[in-house]
Amino acid sequence: MQSGEETSNNSNRFLFICRNIILVAILLVAAQFWFDDIPTNDHIGWLAFVVFWTLRSLFDYIDDRKNGKNKSAIINLLLIVVGFGILIWGVIKYMV
Repeated sequence: MQSGEETSNNSNRFLFICRNIILVAILLVAAQFWFDDIPTNDHIGWLAFVVFWTLRSLFDYIDDRKNGKNKSAIINLLLIVVGFGILIWGVIKYMV
């Protein structure tokens, strides 16, 4: 049973590292758009930050459901819905 537990731990660790790399990359993209010389790119930077916030809430929601934390999972689900709403509103506003 030791090898099965080690495989599970390695798999969880790999997913944790990949998840954090994705989140840091999105934050770096947002910061790049915030601090460049073109002021109209700030809107894109804020949308990238909302993507970060929504994905972070989604990952936390999955972890909370797996660990049986129902109240925290509901809060994260509400944050996901709000994040998607802001993203849809921002994309529509940016396109029109």
